[in-house]
Amino acid sequence: MSSYQQQSNLSKFFLLCLITLSSFFLFSDSTQAGNPTKYVTVHEPYTRLSGSPSGYYAFNSTPQWYSGYDNSDYLTRVFIPPGASSVDLLIRDATGNVVVARQGAFPVGEPDPNNPNVQWGYGYKLEALEGADGYVQKTGMDQLYVLKDAFFPTNGLPVDRGNWLYIKFGGGQPSWYYQIQWAVWFYPKEVNSYNYWWDNYGSNPDGSINWEKDVESVYQYHAKLKGDLDDDDDVDANDYSIFQINYKNTDSNNIANLDGRSPVDANDYAILQKRYTGSK
Repeated sequence: MSSYQQQSNLSKFFLLCLITLSSFFLFSDSTQAGNPTKYVTVHEPYTRLSGSPSGYYAFNSTPQWYSGYDNSDYLTRVFIPPGASSVDLLIRDATGNVVVARQGAFPVGEPDPNNPNVQWGYGYKLEALEGADGYVQKTGMDQLYVLKDAFFPTNGLPVDRGNWLYIKFGGGQPSWYYQIQWAVWFYPKEVNSYNYWWDNYGSNPDGSINWEKDVESVYQYHAKLKGDLDDDDDVDANDYSIFQINYKNTDSNNIANLDGRSPVDANDYAILQKRYTGSK
Protein backbone atom coordinates (compact mmCIF):
# COMPACT_ATOMS: atom_id res chain seq x y z
CA MET A 1 0.00 0.00 0.00
CA SER A 2 1.34 3.43 -0.96
CA SER A 3 2.05 6.13 1.56
CA TYR A 4 -0.74 8.21 -0.05
CA GLN A 5 -3.25 5.38 0.36
CA GLN A 6 -2.26 4.87 3.98
CA GLN A 7 -2.65 8.59 4.66
CA SER A 8 -6.02 8.63 2.86
CA ASN A 9 -7.32 5.66 4.83
CA LEU A 10 -6.10 7.21 8.08
CA SER A 11 -7.89 10.47 7.23
CA LYS A 12 -11.10 8.54 6.51
CA PHE A 13 -10.77 6.76 9.86
CA PHE A 14 -10.39 10.00 11.80
CA LEU A 15 -13.26 11.56 9.84
CA LEU A 16 -15.49 8.62 10.76
CA CYS A 17 -14.52 8.98 14.42
CA LEU A 18 -15.29 12.70 14.27
CA ILE A 19 -18.72 12.07 12.74
CA THR A 20 -19.47 9.41 15.37
CA LEU A 21 -18.45 11.68 18.24
CA SER A 22 -20.36 14.61 16.76
CA SER A 23 -23.48 12.45 16.48
CA PHE A 24 -23.10 11.44 20.11
CA PHE A 25 -22.83 14.99 21.39
CA LEU A 26 -25.56 16.29 19.13
CA PHE A 27 -28.16 13.59 19.58
CA SER A 28 -27.55 11.75 22.86
CA ASP A 29 -29.84 13.37 25.40
CA SER A 30 -30.74 11.75 28.69
CA THR A 31 -33.89 13.87 28.98
CA GLN A 32 -35.44 12.13 25.96
CA ALA A 33 -34.98 8.54 27.14
CA GLY A 34 -38.28 6.79 26.56
CA ASN A 35 -40.11 9.87 25.24
CA PRO A 36 -42.90 8.46 23.00
CA THR A 37 -43.79 11.82 21.44
CA LYS A 38 -42.28 14.22 18.90
CA TYR A 39 -42.32 16.94 21.54
CA VAL A 40 -38.84 17.54 22.99
CA THR A 41 -38.48 17.69 26.78
CA VAL A 42 -36.60 20.90 27.54
CA HIS A 43 -35.49 20.17 31.09
CA GLU A 44 -33.50 17.48 32.86
CA PRO A 45 -35.29 14.75 34.87
CA TYR A 46 -36.67 16.01 38.16
CA THR A 47 -35.40 14.48 41.41
CA ARG A 48 -36.50 14.17 45.01
CA LEU A 49 -35.91 17.37 47.00
CA SER A 50 -33.82 17.22 50.15
CA GLY A 51 -32.65 19.59 52.83
CA SER A 52 -34.29 22.77 54.08
CA PRO A 53 -33.73 25.66 51.68
CA SER A 54 -33.57 29.17 53.07
CA GLY A 55 -35.55 30.37 50.06
CA TYR A 56 -36.85 27.89 47.51
CA TYR A 57 -36.01 25.03 45.17
CA ALA A 58 -36.28 25.38 41.41
CA PHE A 59 -36.08 23.21 38.30
CA ASN A 60 -35.28 25.07 35.08
CA SER A 61 -34.89 24.55 31.36
CA THR A 62 -31.47 23.22 30.42
CA PRO A 63 -28.84 25.54 28.88
CA GLN A 64 -29.37 23.83 25.52
CA TRP A 65 -32.87 25.30 25.28
CA TYR A 66 -32.37 28.24 27.61
CA SER A 67 -30.40 30.16 25.01
CA GLY A 68 -28.95 29.77 21.58
CA TYR A 69 -29.00 30.77 17.94
CA ASP A 70 -30.52 28.45 15.33
CA ASN A 71 -31.33 26.08 18.18
CA SER A 72 -35.11 26.04 18.11
CA ASP A 73 -37.37 23.04 18.59
CA TYR A 74 -40.85 23.75 17.29
CA LEU A 75 -42.55 20.99 19.32
CA THR A 76 -41.56 21.05 22.99
CA ARG A 77 -42.94 19.98 26.36
CA VAL A 78 -42.40 20.58 30.08
CA PHE A 79 -43.66 18.49 32.98
CA ILE A 80 -45.62 20.35 35.66
CA PRO A 81 -45.22 18.28 38.84
CA PRO A 82 -47.58 17.86 41.79
CA GLY A 83 -46.58 20.00 44.73
CA ALA A 84 -45.29 22.87 42.58
CA SER A 85 -45.55 26.29 44.28
CA SER A 86 -45.45 28.24 41.02
CA VAL A 87 -44.62 27.80 37.34
CA ASP A 88 -43.39 30.18 34.67
CA LEU A 89 -42.88 29.57 30.94
CA LEU A 90 -41.56 32.31 28.67
CA ILE A 91 -40.28 31.93 25.09
CA ARG A 92 -38.18 34.67 23.51
CA ASP A 93 -38.30 34.91 19.75
CA ALA A 94 -37.40 37.73 17.38
CA THR A 95 -38.93 36.42 14.15
CA GLY A 96 -42.69 36.71 14.57
CA ASN A 97 -43.55 33.20 15.73
CA VAL A 98 -46.53 32.37 17.96
CA VAL A 99 -47.42 29.53 20.33
CA VAL A 100 -50.28 27.09 20.85
CA ALA A 101 -50.15 25.23 24.18
CA ARG A 102 -52.25 22.64 26.02
CA GLN A 103 -51.89 20.78 29.30
CA GLY A 104 -52.20 16.99 29.24
CA ALA A 105 -52.65 16.59 25.47
CA PHE A 106 -51.26 17.72 22.14
CA PRO A 107 -52.58 21.12 21.00
CA VAL A 108 -55.26 20.81 18.32
CA GLY A 109 -54.75 24.21 16.68
CA GLU A 110 -51.80 25.43 14.64
CA PRO A 111 -49.52 28.38 15.43
CA ASP A 112 -50.81 30.80 12.78
CA PRO A 113 -50.34 34.49 13.69
CA ASN A 114 -52.92 35.49 11.07
CA ASN A 115 -55.75 33.35 12.43
CA PRO A 116 -58.67 35.70 13.25
CA ASN A 117 -60.84 32.95 14.70
CA VAL A 118 -58.97 32.37 17.95
CA GLN A 119 -58.63 34.43 21.10
CA TRP A 120 -55.02 35.43 21.65
CA GLY A 121 -53.70 35.76 25.18
CA TYR A 122 -50.59 35.54 27.31
CA GLY A 123 -49.52 34.53 30.80
CA TYR A 124 -52.20 31.84 31.00
CA LYS A 125 -53.25 30.22 34.24
CA LEU A 126 -52.79 26.45 34.16
CA GLU A 127 -56.54 25.86 34.48
CA ALA A 128 -57.11 27.60 31.13
CA LEU A 129 -54.76 25.16 29.38
CA GLU A 130 -56.28 22.01 30.88
CA GLY A 131 -58.46 20.60 28.11
CA ALA A 132 -58.21 23.62 25.80
CA ASP A 133 -55.66 25.28 23.52
CA GLY A 134 -54.08 28.55 24.60
CA TYR A 135 -52.90 30.88 21.81
CA VAL A 136 -49.98 33.18 22.60
CA GLN A 137 -48.69 36.17 20.63
CA LYS A 138 -45.73 38.41 21.33
CA THR A 139 -46.38 40.81 24.20
CA GLY A 140 -43.33 43.05 23.74
CA MET A 141 -39.57 42.68 23.90
CA ASP A 142 -39.90 39.57 21.72
CA GLN A 143 -41.67 37.71 24.55
CA LEU A 144 -44.18 34.89 24.21
CA TYR A 145 -45.47 34.54 27.78
CA VAL A 146 -47.12 31.10 27.77
CA LEU A 147 -47.79 30.27 31.43
CA LYS A 148 -47.62 32.02 34.79
CA ASP A 149 -49.40 30.53 37.79
CA ALA A 150 -49.03 29.88 41.51
CA PHE A 151 -50.45 27.17 43.79
CA PHE A 152 -48.80 27.75 47.16
CA PRO A 153 -51.95 28.74 49.13
CA THR A 154 -53.08 25.09 48.79
CA ASN A 155 -49.84 23.19 49.54
CA GLY A 156 -48.85 23.20 45.90
CA LEU A 157 -50.37 21.81 42.73
CA PRO A 158 -52.73 18.89 43.56
CA VAL A 159 -51.50 15.46 42.53
CA ASP A 160 -54.28 14.93 40.01
CA ARG A 161 -53.26 18.05 38.04
CA GLY A 162 -49.63 17.11 37.41
CA ASN A 163 -49.08 16.52 33.70
CA TRP A 164 -47.16 17.41 30.55
CA LEU A 165 -47.64 20.83 28.97
CA TYR A 166 -47.26 20.61 25.18
CA ILE A 167 -46.15 23.61 23.12
CA LYS A 168 -46.32 24.22 19.35
CA PHE A 169 -44.14 27.10 18.16
CA GLY A 170 -44.13 28.58 14.66
CA GLY A 171 -45.96 30.65 12.08
CA GLY A 172 -43.20 33.23 11.66
CA GLN A 173 -39.79 33.27 10.04
CA PRO A 174 -37.14 30.62 10.81
CA SER A 175 -35.95 31.54 14.27
CA TRP A 176 -32.45 32.96 14.55
CA TYR A 177 -32.79 33.94 18.19
CA TYR A 178 -34.72 31.62 20.48
CA GLN A 179 -34.91 30.96 24.21
CA ILE A 180 -37.14 28.76 26.34
CA GLN A 181 -37.15 30.03 29.89
CA TRP A 182 -38.97 27.46 32.01
CA ALA A 183 -38.98 27.35 35.79
CA VAL A 184 -40.96 25.50 38.45
CA TRP A 185 -40.49 26.65 42.04
CA PHE A 186 -41.05 24.90 45.37
CA TYR A 187 -41.23 26.99 48.50
CA PRO A 188 -40.43 25.26 51.82
CA LYS A 189 -44.09 24.63 52.68
CA GLU A 190 -44.70 22.81 49.39
CA VAL A 191 -41.55 20.65 49.41
CA ASN A 192 -43.32 18.00 51.51
CA SER A 193 -46.21 17.86 49.02
CA TYR A 194 -43.82 17.37 46.12
CA ASN A 195 -41.79 14.73 47.98
CA TYR A 196 -44.94 12.86 49.01
CA TRP A 197 -45.80 12.54 45.32
CA TRP A 198 -42.24 11.52 44.50
CA ASP A 199 -42.11 8.89 47.27
CA ASN A 200 -45.54 7.31 46.79
CA TYR A 201 -46.67 7.55 43.17
CA GLY A 202 -43.94 5.66 41.34
CA SER A 203 -43.22 2.18 40.02
CA ASN A 204 -40.02 1.57 41.99
CA PRO A 205 -40.31 -1.23 44.58
CA ASP A 206 -40.32 1.35 47.39
CA GLY A 207 -43.09 3.31 45.67
CA SER A 208 -40.91 6.18 44.50
CA ILE A 209 -40.88 7.76 41.05
CA ASN A 210 -38.86 6.22 38.26
CA TRP A 211 -38.55 9.30 36.05
CA GLU A 212 -37.96 7.53 32.74
CA LYS A 213 -40.65 4.88 33.23
CA ASP A 214 -43.31 6.80 35.14
CA VAL A 215 -43.04 10.28 33.62
CA GLU A 216 -40.77 10.65 30.59
CA SER A 217 -42.18 7.64 28.76
CA VAL A 218 -45.85 8.69 28.95
CA TYR A 219 -47.91 10.97 26.71
CA GLN A 220 -50.59 11.72 29.30
CA TYR A 221 -49.51 11.43 32.91
CA HIS A 222 -51.82 9.82 35.47
CA ALA A 223 -50.68 9.78 39.09
CA LYS A 224 -51.00 6.27 40.47
CA LEU A 225 -50.65 5.80 44.24
CA LYS A 226 -48.67 2.68 45.09
CA GLY A 227 -51.05 0.17 46.68
CA ASP A 228 -54.19 1.71 45.15
CA LEU A 229 -55.33 -1.58 43.59
CA ASP A 230 -58.84 -0.43 42.65
CA ASP A 231 -57.58 2.84 41.16
CA ASP A 232 -59.78 5.20 43.22
CA ASP A 233 -56.94 7.40 44.55
CA ASP A 234 -56.74 5.91 48.02
CA VAL A 235 -55.49 2.76 49.76
CA ASP A 236 -58.25 1.38 51.95
CA ALA A 237 -60.15 -1.78 52.93
CA ASN A 238 -61.19 -2.42 49.33
CA ASP A 239 -57.56 -2.64 48.32
CA TYR A 240 -56.87 -5.05 51.17
CA SER A 241 -59.71 -7.26 49.89
CA ILE A 242 -58.19 -7.29 46.40
CA PHE A 243 -54.81 -8.12 47.92
CA GLN A 244 -56.25 -11.11 49.82
CA ILE A 245 -57.76 -12.52 46.62
CA ASN A 246 -54.40 -12.29 44.84
CA TYR A 247 -52.17 -13.45 47.71
CA LYS A 248 -49.57 -16.02 46.60
CA ASN A 249 -50.27 -15.34 42.91
CA THR A 250 -47.10 -16.03 40.91
CA ASP A 251 -47.80 -13.78 37.93
CA SER A 252 -45.17 -11.04 37.89
CA ASN A 253 -47.74 -8.66 36.37
CA ASN A 254 -50.38 -9.33 39.00
CA ILE A 255 -52.06 -6.21 40.32
CA ALA A 256 -51.04 -7.00 43.91
CA ASN A 257 -47.39 -7.65 43.05
CA LEU A 258 -46.17 -4.33 44.43
CA ASP A 259 -42.45 -5.05 44.79
CA GLY A 260 -41.97 -6.51 41.30
CA ARG A 261 -40.99 -9.94 42.63
CA SER A 262 -43.17 -13.05 42.48
CA PRO A 263 -45.14 -14.33 44.26
CA VAL A 264 -47.47 -11.84 45.96
CA ASP A 265 -46.32 -12.20 49.57
CA ALA A 266 -45.64 -10.51 52.89
CA ASN A 267 -43.30 -7.98 51.30
CA ASP A 268 -46.14 -6.72 49.13
CA TYR A 269 -48.41 -6.64 52.17
CA ALA A 270 -45.86 -4.46 53.98
CA ILE A 271 -45.96 -1.97 51.07
CA LEU A 272 -49.76 -1.96 51.22
CA GLN A 273 -49.68 -1.23 54.95
CA LYS A 274 -47.16 1.58 54.48
CA ARG A 275 -49.28 3.23 51.77
CA TYR A 276 -52.59 2.93 53.67
CA THR A 277 -54.58 6.20 53.53
CA GLY A 278 -58.09 5.10 54.40
CA SER A 279 -61.12 5.91 52.25
CA LYS A 280 -61.27 9.43 50.84
